[in-house]
Amino acid sequence: MKLLKKVFVIFITLLLTATTFTLFSCVDPDLAKANSGKISALAGNKSLSENQGEGASDTITNDTNNDIKETIMNGYRETEKRTDYVQITMENGNTIVIRLFSQYVPITVSNFKDLVAAHFYDGLIFHRVIAGFMIQGGDPKGNGTGGSGKTIPAEFVFELDGQQTIIPHKRGVVSMARGNDPDSASSQFFICHADSPHLNGSYAAFGYVVQGMQTVDEIASVVTDAYDRPLVEQKMRKVTFVDPVE
Repeated sequence: MKLLKKVFVIFITLLLTATTFTLFSCVDPDLAKANSGKISALAGNKSLSENQGEGASDTITNDTNNDIKETIMNGYRETEKRTDYVQITMENGNTIVIRLFSQYVPITVSNFKDLVAAHFYDGLIFHRVIAGFMIQGGDPKGNGTGGSGKTIPAEFVFELDGQQTIIPHKRGVVSMARGNDPDSASSQFFICHADSPHLNGSYAAFGYVVQGMQTVDEIASVVTDAYDRPLVEQKMRKVTFVDPVE
């Protein structure tokens, strides 16, 4: 009886692990050890999404008063300039606006901007959707195995005012997907549908949704198959730079 119970516990543990980390990777043990020490987080108590209404976002702070302040915007307009705001326009016309953290994770953001400028993401889908966790896209193959042909070094943790700091994976945060190698991120990214602290310090968060979390919610609510792939394609018609309209 004890053996049966033990086998059952192991099975449940493996099942939960597979559900959470498929197509991401296991946590790097050295990073996990390093992150167990003193690390601050650029986060307030609220979600990093538009809790104050369309076009607004929360102020992000940490213990050392390093603030990222966002004002309420009246909207966003497309631009050819490489700004710190990117808009995803879905096939049905719904939009998601993301603010990028250029000042904290410059390599990750620069890679993402290069892909946006090249219209790499236009026509690609969110191929993996798990309600209460995240929506993932940016794979030209559409099955979770593709990339841009280029990988970037990990920016999981960065130094800010002499302190190791992370961008926490809260609802609305945008982060890079990767394989087992920490430096294997390429073009695939995910948007957190719910707070996911187990990813903190192991994936390179690089932005957050400032408008359109309702679009993320709609995508997260679609019916998926056994591999978390939507039965109806969730296609990004275009991904462009935008400017805030104050």
